[in-house]
Amino acid sequence: MSRKVVITGRGLVTPLGNGLANNLQALKEGRSGIVFMQEWADIHLDSLVAGAADREVECPMFNAKNLRFMSPNSRYAVAATYEALQDAGFVPEDLPEHNIALINGCAGSSYATVYENMRKFVEHGYRVRASSPFSVPRIMPSSAVANISLLFKTTGESYDISCACTSSAQAIITAARLIKSGEYDMVIAGGSEELSWGQALGFNSMRALSKKYNDTPDKASRPFDKERDGFVLADGAGMLVHWAYLLLLVALFVWTVYSFRNSQYTATPRKKIGFALGCLTVFGVLPLLNFVFLKFAAGKLAALAEASGGVFTVGSELYERYRFYLSLMSSVGFVSEWIRIIALPILLIIAISWIRTRKENAIPW
Repeated sequence: MSRKVVITGRGLVTPLGNGLANNLQALKEGRSGIVFMQEWADIHLDSLVAGAADREVECPMFNAKNLRFMSPNSRYAVAATYEALQDAGFVPEDLPEHNIALINGCAGSSYATVYENMRKFVEHGYRVRASSPFSVPRIMPSSAVANISLLFKTTGESYDISCACTSSAQAIITAARLIKSGEYDMVIAGGSEELSWGQALGFNSMRALSKKYNDTPDKASRPFDKERDGFVLADGAGMLVHWAYLLLLVALFVWTVYSFRNSQYTATPRKKIGFALGCLTVFGVLPLLNFVFLKFAAGKLAALAEASGGVFTVGSELYERYRFYLSLMSSVGFVSEWIRIIALPILLIIAISWIRTRKENAIPW
Protein backbone atom coordinates (compact mmCIF):
# COMPACT_ATOMS: atom_id res chain seq x y z
CA MET A 1 0.00 0.00 0.00
CA SER A 2 1.46 3.35 -1.04
CA ARG A 3 1.86 5.76 1.85
CA LYS A 4 1.04 9.45 1.76
CA VAL A 5 3.78 11.97 2.43
CA VAL A 6 3.38 15.15 4.46
CA ILE A 7 5.72 18.10 4.95
CA THR A 8 6.15 19.02 8.61
CA GLY A 9 9.11 21.40 8.59
CA ARG A 10 10.57 24.11 6.36
CA GLY A 11 13.77 26.15 6.42
CA LEU A 12 15.05 28.91 4.16
CA VAL A 13 18.14 31.00 3.49
CA THR A 14 17.66 33.21 0.42
CA PRO A 15 18.61 36.65 -0.92
CA LEU A 16 15.39 37.88 0.70
CA GLY A 17 16.67 37.01 4.17
CA ASN A 18 17.43 34.24 6.64
CA GLY A 19 14.50 32.17 7.85
CA LEU A 20 10.88 31.67 6.89
CA ALA A 21 9.56 34.75 8.66
CA ASN A 22 11.98 37.15 6.98
CA ASN A 23 11.29 35.66 3.55
CA LEU A 24 7.55 35.88 3.97
CA GLN A 25 7.76 39.46 5.20
CA ALA A 26 9.91 40.43 2.21
CA LEU A 27 7.43 38.87 -0.20
CA LYS A 28 4.50 40.65 1.45
CA GLU A 29 6.34 43.97 1.22
CA GLY A 30 7.39 43.37 -2.38
CA ARG A 31 11.11 43.71 -1.60
CA SER A 32 13.67 42.41 -4.09
CA GLY A 33 16.75 40.42 -3.13
CA ILE A 34 18.61 41.24 -6.35
CA VAL A 35 21.64 43.50 -5.85
CA PHE A 36 24.51 45.06 -7.79
CA MET A 37 27.65 42.88 -7.69
CA GLN A 38 30.68 45.15 -7.34
CA GLU A 39 33.07 42.18 -7.55
CA TRP A 40 31.67 41.31 -10.96
CA ALA A 41 32.00 44.91 -12.11
CA ASP A 42 35.67 44.93 -11.05
CA ILE A 43 36.44 42.03 -13.38
CA HIS A 44 34.30 43.46 -16.20
CA LEU A 45 31.56 40.85 -16.49
CA ASP A 46 28.61 41.84 -18.66
CA SER A 47 25.92 40.94 -16.12
CA LEU A 48 26.39 42.77 -12.82
CA VAL A 49 23.27 41.73 -10.88
CA ALA A 50 22.56 38.68 -8.73
CA GLY A 51 20.65 37.46 -5.70
CA ALA A 52 23.23 37.15 -2.91
CA ALA A 53 22.27 35.40 0.34
CA ASP A 54 23.90 36.18 3.68
CA ARG A 55 27.19 34.27 3.76
CA GLU A 56 27.52 34.93 7.49
CA VAL A 57 24.19 33.29 8.30
CA GLU A 58 24.20 32.11 11.91
CA CYS A 59 23.17 28.73 13.29
CA PRO A 60 23.62 27.11 16.74
CA MET A 61 25.30 24.16 15.02
CA PHE A 62 28.24 26.28 13.83
CA ASN A 63 31.58 26.57 15.61
CA ALA A 64 35.10 27.56 14.62
CA LYS A 65 36.09 23.94 14.03
CA ASN A 66 33.30 22.76 11.72
CA LEU A 67 33.14 26.03 9.76
CA ARG A 68 36.58 25.17 8.36
CA PHE A 69 34.95 22.38 6.36
CA MET A 70 32.07 24.45 5.02
CA SER A 71 31.69 26.47 1.87
CA PRO A 72 28.90 29.09 1.80
CA ASN A 73 26.76 26.43 0.10
CA SER A 74 27.17 24.10 3.08
CA ARG A 75 26.55 26.88 5.56
CA TYR A 76 23.27 27.83 3.88
CA ALA A 77 22.11 24.20 3.86
CA VAL A 78 22.94 23.51 7.51
CA ALA A 79 21.16 26.68 8.66
CA ALA A 80 18.07 25.87 6.55
CA THR A 81 18.02 22.28 7.86
CA TYR A 82 18.21 23.47 11.45
CA GLU A 83 15.23 25.76 10.93
CA ALA A 84 13.25 23.02 9.15
CA LEU A 85 13.82 20.62 12.05
CA GLN A 86 12.78 23.27 14.56
CA ASP A 87 9.67 23.94 12.50
CA ALA A 88 8.89 20.22 12.64
CA GLY A 89 9.30 20.14 16.42
CA PHE A 90 12.70 18.43 16.58
CA VAL A 91 15.95 19.23 18.31
CA PRO A 92 19.26 17.84 16.92
CA GLU A 93 19.53 15.35 19.78
CA ASP A 94 16.31 13.66 18.59
CA LEU A 95 17.54 12.67 15.16
CA PRO A 96 19.72 9.61 15.91
CA GLU A 97 16.61 8.00 17.40
CA HIS A 98 14.81 8.03 14.03
CA ASN A 99 15.31 6.25 10.74
CA ILE A 100 16.14 9.29 8.60
CA ALA A 101 17.48 9.73 5.07
CA LEU A 102 19.05 12.94 3.83
CA ILE A 103 18.99 14.09 0.20
CA ASN A 104 20.19 17.44 -1.13
CA GLY A 105 20.06 18.91 -4.59
CA CYS A 106 23.16 20.89 -5.57
CA ALA A 107 24.06 21.44 -9.20
CA GLY A 108 27.58 22.82 -8.87
CA SER A 109 30.45 23.33 -6.52
CA SER A 110 32.31 26.03 -4.63
CA TYR A 111 33.98 27.47 -7.71
CA ALA A 112 35.63 30.25 -5.71
CA THR A 113 37.33 27.68 -3.48
CA VAL A 114 38.57 25.75 -6.52
CA TYR A 115 39.95 28.92 -8.09
CA GLU A 116 41.67 30.18 -4.92
CA ASN A 117 43.25 26.81 -4.22
CA MET A 118 44.66 26.52 -7.73
CA ARG A 119 45.78 30.18 -7.80
CA LYS A 120 47.78 29.82 -4.57
CA PHE A 121 49.35 26.60 -5.82
CA VAL A 122 50.57 28.28 -9.02
CA GLU A 123 51.61 31.60 -7.45
CA HIS A 124 53.72 29.85 -4.82
CA GLY A 125 55.80 27.97 -7.37
CA TYR A 126 53.59 24.90 -7.60
CA ARG A 127 54.01 24.09 -3.93
CA VAL A 128 51.39 21.65 -2.66
CA ARG A 129 51.57 23.09 0.85
CA ALA A 130 50.26 26.39 -0.48
CA SER A 131 46.87 24.77 -1.10
CA SER A 132 44.38 24.14 1.69
CA PRO A 133 43.57 20.60 2.89
CA PHE A 134 40.08 21.88 3.71
CA SER A 135 39.39 22.53 0.04
CA VAL A 136 38.30 18.94 -0.59
CA PRO A 137 35.24 18.90 1.73
CA ARG A 138 34.35 22.41 0.55
CA ILE A 139 34.42 21.84 -3.21
CA MET A 140 32.50 18.55 -3.35
CA PRO A 141 28.97 18.95 -4.76
CA SER A 142 27.98 16.76 -1.82
CA SER A 143 29.62 19.14 0.67
CA ALA A 144 26.27 20.39 1.97
CA VAL A 145 24.71 16.97 2.51
CA ALA A 146 27.92 15.64 4.08
CA ASN A 147 28.07 18.50 6.60
CA ILE A 148 24.37 18.13 7.47
CA SER A 149 24.77 14.40 8.03
CA LEU A 150 27.81 14.83 10.26
CA LEU A 151 26.45 17.72 12.33
CA PHE A 152 22.99 16.25 12.89
CA LYS A 153 24.29 12.67 13.18
CA THR A 154 21.76 11.13 10.79
CA THR A 155 22.36 7.44 10.19
CA GLY A 156 20.32 6.77 7.05
CA GLU A 157 21.50 7.10 3.48
CA SER A 158 22.63 10.56 2.43
CA TYR A 159 23.64 11.80 -1.00
CA ASP A 160 23.56 14.72 -3.40
CA ILE A 161 21.55 14.91 -6.62
CA SER A 162 23.06 17.09 -9.34
CA CYS A 163 20.91 17.73 -12.41
CA ALA A 164 21.17 21.46 -13.09
CA CYS A 165 18.20 23.60 -12.09
CA THR A 166 15.97 20.63 -11.23
CA SER A 167 18.35 19.25 -8.58
CA SER A 168 16.28 20.23 -5.54
CA ALA A 169 13.01 19.19 -7.20
CA GLN A 170 14.50 15.75 -7.87
CA ALA A 171 15.68 15.54 -4.26
CA ILE A 172 12.15 16.23 -3.00
CA ILE A 173 10.66 13.68 -5.43
CA THR A 174 13.19 11.09 -4.27
CA ALA A 175 12.33 11.82 -0.64
CA ALA A 176 8.65 11.17 -1.35
CA ARG A 177 9.48 7.91 -3.14
CA LEU A 178 11.63 6.68 -0.24
CA ILE A 179 8.79 7.26 2.21
CA LYS A 180 6.15 5.78 -0.09
CA SER A 181 8.27 2.65 -0.52
CA GLY A 182 8.39 2.13 3.25
CA GLU A 183 12.18 2.34 3.45
CA TYR A 184 12.06 5.46 5.60
CA ASP A 185 9.54 7.18 7.82
CA MET A 186 11.31 10.53 7.65
CA VAL A 187 13.46 12.19 4.98
CA ILE A 188 15.12 15.59 5.01
CA ALA A 189 15.41 16.94 1.47
CA GLY A 190 15.88 20.19 -0.39
CA GLY A 191 18.48 22.14 -2.29
CA SER A 192 21.35 24.59 -1.93
CA GLU A 193 23.61 26.54 -4.26
CA GLU A 194 26.55 28.93 -4.01
CA LEU A 195 27.03 32.06 -6.09
CA SER A 196 30.41 33.03 -7.58
CA TRP A 197 31.85 34.95 -10.51
CA GLY A 198 33.34 31.70 -11.79
CA GLN A 199 29.86 30.27 -12.16
CA ALA A 200 28.59 33.50 -13.70
CA LEU A 201 31.44 33.58 -16.23
CA GLY A 202 30.12 30.66 -18.24
CA PHE A 203 26.58 32.02 -18.33
CA ASN A 204 27.95 35.41 -19.40
CA SER A 205 29.73 33.80 -22.32
CA MET A 206 26.44 32.11 -23.25
CA ARG A 207 24.74 35.55 -23.11
CA ALA A 208 22.11 34.01 -20.87
CA LEU A 209 22.22 36.51 -17.98
CA SER A 210 20.41 39.81 -17.68
CA LYS A 211 22.56 42.90 -18.30
CA LYS A 212 19.95 45.46 -19.33
CA TYR A 213 19.11 46.24 -15.71
CA ASN A 214 22.61 46.54 -14.22
CA ASP A 215 21.73 50.02 -12.95
CA THR A 216 18.37 48.90 -11.53
CA PRO A 217 19.00 45.48 -9.97
CA ASP A 218 15.57 45.26 -8.34
CA LYS A 219 13.99 45.21 -11.81
CA ALA A 220 16.32 42.63 -13.36
CA SER A 221 14.55 39.41 -12.45
CA ARG A 222 11.35 39.42 -14.52
CA PRO A 223 10.36 35.94 -15.72
CA PHE A 224 7.73 35.82 -18.50
CA ASP A 225 8.02 39.58 -19.01
CA LYS A 226 8.35 40.87 -22.58
CA GLU A 227 11.21 43.14 -21.44
CA ARG A 228 13.15 40.20 -20.01
CA ASP A 229 16.72 39.98 -21.39
CA GLY A 230 18.03 37.00 -19.43
CA PHE A 231 17.84 35.30 -16.06
CA VAL A 232 19.49 36.30 -12.78
CA LEU A 233 21.76 33.99 -10.76
CA ALA A 234 21.23 33.63 -7.02
CA ASP A 235 22.22 31.41 -4.10
CA GLY A 236 20.81 30.10 -0.84
CA ALA A 237 19.13 26.97 0.50
CA GLY A 238 15.69 25.53 1.12
CA MET A 239 15.10 22.35 3.16
CA LEU A 240 11.94 20.34 3.92
CA VAL A 241 11.20 17.64 6.49
CA HIS A 242 9.06 14.85 4.97
CA TRP A 243 7.12 12.35 7.06
CA ALA A 244 4.94 9.31 6.43
CA TYR A 245 1.31 10.37 6.90
CA LEU A 246 0.16 7.40 9.00
CA LEU A 247 3.23 7.61 11.21
CA LEU A 248 2.47 11.28 11.80
CA LEU A 249 -1.05 10.38 12.97
CA VAL A 250 0.39 7.87 15.44
CA ALA A 251 2.89 10.46 16.67
CA LEU A 252 0.10 12.98 17.15
CA PHE A 253 -1.95 10.53 19.21
CA VAL A 254 1.05 9.64 21.37
CA TRP A 255 1.65 13.35 21.88
CA THR A 256 -2.02 13.71 22.81
CA VAL A 257 -1.85 11.00 25.47
CA TYR A 258 1.43 12.37 26.79
CA SER A 259 0.07 15.90 27.02
CA PHE A 260 -3.18 14.86 28.71
CA ARG A 261 -1.39 12.79 31.32
CA ASN A 262 1.32 15.32 32.13
CA SER A 263 0.08 18.15 34.34
CA GLN A 264 3.33 20.02 33.63
CA TYR A 265 2.72 20.10 29.87
CA THR A 266 3.58 23.79 29.64
CA ALA A 267 6.96 23.46 31.35
CA THR A 268 9.05 23.32 28.16
CA PRO A 269 8.62 24.39 24.53
CA ARG A 270 8.51 20.76 23.38
CA LYS A 271 5.69 19.98 25.82
CA LYS A 272 3.81 23.04 24.66
CA ILE A 273 4.03 21.69 21.13
CA GLY A 274 2.79 18.31 22.37
CA PHE A 275 -0.16 19.90 24.12
CA ALA A 276 -1.06 21.97 21.07
CA LEU A 277 -0.87 18.99 18.74
CA GLY A 278 -2.95 16.94 21.13
CA CYS A 279 -5.67 19.59 21.17
CA LEU A 280 -5.60 19.96 17.40
CA THR A 281 -5.85 16.20 16.98
CA VAL A 282 -8.94 16.06 19.18
CA PHE A 283 -10.65 18.96 17.43
CA GLY A 284 -10.09 17.51 13.97
CA VAL A 285 -7.91 19.87 11.93
CA LEU A 286 -5.75 17.03 10.60
CA PRO A 287 -6.42 17.72 6.90
CA LEU A 288 -4.22 20.79 7.16
CA LEU A 289 -1.34 18.60 8.29
CA ASN A 290 -1.37 16.87 4.89
CA PHE A 291 0.72 19.71 3.56
CA VAL A 292 2.01 22.01 6.28
CA PHE A 293 2.85 21.85 9.97
CA LEU A 294 0.64 24.13 12.04
CA LYS A 295 2.62 26.15 14.55
CA PHE A 296 0.97 26.98 17.82
CA ALA A 297 3.03 30.00 18.82
CA ALA A 298 0.58 32.78 19.61
CA GLY A 299 -0.98 32.59 16.16
CA LYS A 300 2.36 32.98 14.41
CA LEU A 301 2.17 32.86 10.61
CA ALA A 302 4.06 29.99 9.05
CA ALA A 303 5.37 29.76 5.51
CA LEU A 304 6.40 27.04 3.14
CA ALA A 305 8.81 27.98 0.39
CA GLU A 306 10.87 26.11 -2.18
CA ALA A 307 13.81 27.50 -4.11
CA SER A 308 11.41 28.51 -6.87
CA GLY A 309 9.73 30.96 -4.50
CA GLY A 310 6.39 29.19 -3.97
CA VAL A 311 5.06 30.13 -0.56
CA PHE A 312 2.06 28.73 1.30
CA THR A 313 0.84 30.23 4.57
CA VAL A 314 -1.31 29.14 7.46
CA GLY A 315 -3.27 32.08 8.86
CA SER A 316 -3.64 32.84 12.52
CA GLU A 317 -7.43 32.73 12.16
CA LEU A 318 -7.26 28.96 12.70
CA TYR A 319 -5.74 29.51 16.11
CA GLU A 320 -8.35 32.16 16.87
CA ARG A 321 -11.10 29.75 15.88
CA TYR A 322 -9.97 27.09 18.35
CA ARG A 323 -8.54 29.37 21.03
CA PHE A 324 -11.63 28.96 23.25
CA TYR A 325 -11.28 25.17 23.27
CA LEU A 326 -7.54 25.30 23.85
CA SER A 327 -7.95 27.73 26.74
CA LEU A 328 -10.72 25.60 28.24
CA MET A 329 -8.63 22.44 28.09
CA SER A 330 -5.68 24.28 29.60
CA SER A 331 -7.67 25.71 32.51
CA VAL A 332 -9.50 22.48 33.44
CA GLY A 333 -6.21 20.73 34.12
CA PHE A 334 -7.55 17.18 33.62
CA VAL A 335 -7.66 16.57 37.35
CA SER A 336 -9.81 13.46 37.17
CA GLU A 337 -7.97 10.27 36.20
CA TRP A 338 -11.13 8.32 35.34
CA ILE A 339 -12.18 11.00 32.83
CA ARG A 340 -8.87 10.52 31.03
CA ILE A 341 -9.27 6.74 30.95
CA ILE A 342 -12.78 6.93 29.51
CA ALA A 343 -12.44 10.00 27.29
CA LEU A 344 -9.26 9.14 25.39
CA PRO A 345 -10.54 5.93 23.69
CA ILE A 346 -13.78 7.68 22.78
CA LEU A 347 -11.95 10.67 21.35
CA LEU A 348 -9.64 8.37 19.39
CA ILE A 349 -12.58 6.50 17.85
CA ILE A 350 -14.25 9.80 16.90
CA ALA A 351 -11.01 11.11 15.38
CA ILE A 352 -10.47 7.94 13.30
CA SER A 353 -14.06 7.98 12.08
CA TRP A 354 -13.76 11.64 11.14
CA ILE A 355 -10.53 11.01 9.23
CA ARG A 356 -12.11 8.16 7.25
CA THR A 357 -15.05 10.31 6.23
CA ARG A 358 -12.78 13.15 5.13
CA LYS A 359 -10.33 11.21 2.94
CA GLU A 360 -11.27 13.35 -0.01
CA ASN A 361 -9.72 16.35 1.77
CA ALA A 362 -6.27 14.78 1.80
CA ILE A 363 -3.64 16.32 -0.47
CA PRO A 364 -1.61 13.37 -1.82
CA TRP A 365 1.62 13.68 -3.75
